[in-house]
Amino acid sequence: MAACIPGFIPGLAAAHGRFGTKPWAGLCQSAIHWAEEGHPVSSFEFSQLSFDAPYTTYFPAGRELYTPNGFLPQAGERFRNPKLAATLRKLASDGPEYFTKGDWARHFVAEGNRLGWKIKLDDMTAVPPRWVEPLRYRFRDSEIVQLNLPERTGVVSAMFLGVLEQLGIGSMGHYSQSPETLYYMAHALRWVNWEIGMLHDPELFDTPMDLLLSKEKHKLIADTIRRTKPKIDLTEHVRLISGNPALAAAGMPTAGPSTPPASAGSCELSVADSQGNWCQLLNTMASGGIPGIAIDGVSMAGTAADFGLDAMFSGFLTGKGRLTFITGSTLLLKDGRPWLGLGTPGTPHLTVPQVLANILEFGMDPYEAAAAPRFWPLHENYSLEIEARVAPEMANGLARLGIAMKPMQMNEFHMGSFQISWRDPKTGALNASADPRRCGKADGI
Repeated sequence: MAACIPGFIPGLAAAHGRFGTKPWAGLCQSAIHWAEEGHPVSSFEFSQLSFDAPYTTYFPAGRELYTPNGFLPQAGERFRNPKLAATLRKLASDGPEYFTKGDWARHFVAEGNRLGWKIKLDDMTAVPPRWVEPLRYRFRDSEIVQLNLPERTGVVSAMFLGVLEQLGIGSMGHYSQSPETLYYMAHALRWVNWEIGMLHDPELFDTPMDLLLSKEKHKLIADTIRRTKPKIDLTEHVRLISGNPALAAAGMPTAGPSTPPASAGSCELSVADSQGNWCQLLNTMASGGIPGIAIDGVSMAGTAADFGLDAMFSGFLTGKGRLTFITGSTLLLKDGRPWLGLGTPGTPHLTVPQVLANILEFGMDPYEAAAAPRFWPLHENYSLEIEARVAPEMANGLARLGIAMKPMQMNEFHMGSFQISWRDPKTGALNASADPRRCGKADGI
C-alpha cells in the first residue's frame, strides 16, 4: 500500500551513500507520485487488506488510512495516501535522518510513549546499518552468495543442497512427479531446518560453520535419511489416520497441523542493468514499528519476534542479539560474475533452497523453478503440506512411504513470490521473472 518502513530508510541511505549516483531527493519522487495519486487496488491486494484488517485498523490512525469511508478500498478502487506523500516530501528535502532524528522520529517516539512503550529518540539510531561479509559456497559450477549468520537462509540453503547432492537427487526425477524424491527432500528440509535452530548470532554464540557446511556432515544426514526409509507399505496406516490418499490428491483435507501463514506484508525487487550491476532488495512490514499504528501515513505491522529453536523471527534481548531471520537475497556467480539473482518474501529460508534445487539440481528455467509447487518441511506426525499441483499418483506413492499428503492451495501466496533476474548463458541477454503467487510484474527497459 505504498508504505515505507522506518527501519528500512537507514539501510537505503547506507546503500545510497556507497553506491548511489543520483541525488537522494530524486529517488523519492516516484514514491511521492504514487502516494499522492494512488493506484487501483488489485483483487490480491484487497484479499490481503481484508486478511490484515484486524490489526491494521485496530487504532484510529490505521482506520483513517485503510478505511477512510468506513470500508476497505475495493478491488479496482484507487487508493491514495496523501499523508504519506507529505512525509516523503520531507524525507526528500531533509534526507534519511528525517526518519531517525527529524519530526517523523519524534512523532513515532511520542506515540510509542503514549501507548506505554519506553522509547527514546536515541533508540532510533541505536542500531545503525552495517556491512557484513556474505556467506559464500560452491555448488556445481556456481558460487552462491547469501547473507551470513545470524540470517538463516544461506546456511539452510547450503546444507539442503549439500544433502541433496549426497542423495543423488538430480537423477531421481522431479519431486512433483516422484514420491521418492519428495520423500527425501521433505526429510532433508525438516532436518536442516531443525538443526539450524542450533545456530544463533555469532557475536553471542559459537557457530561451527565448518562442521555444518562440510561434505562429511551432509553425507551423514543423507545416509541417515536413506537408511531409515520404511521397509513395508504403509498405505493402510495413512488411510486409517487421514482417509483415502487419492482424495488428498484431489485436495480433500487430511490429518496434520497447518503451518501458520507467514506474514504477507513484504515485497521483493530483483534488478540488473547492462553495466553488470545487480541488486536484490526486500522490504517487510514484519520486523518493526508499533503494531497497527500509522504515523504520518506510514503504516506499521510490528515485529513477529519469537524465541526458541524453531522461531521464524528470533533474537536475544541481551547482548544486542540480532534477528536470525532477515529476508536476505541470493546471488549466483560464475567465474566471479553474477549470472542470477533471486529473492522472495514469505519464509525464504524454507523456499529459497527449493528454488535453488530446481535450478541447479533439476536444470529448470528460473521462472519454471519458481512456479513449481513448493512444500513445508515434513511435520512431526509425518504429514506433508504441499501446493496441490503434483501428479495425482503422488499421494498414493507418499502413503506407501508413510506420509500423509496435505494439499494447500494450488498457488499458496504465503510461500512467497520469487523475483528473479538472470543472464542467458548462450546469448548473454538479461531476463527477469516474477512467479505467479502474488501480483509481481517483470519488465525491462
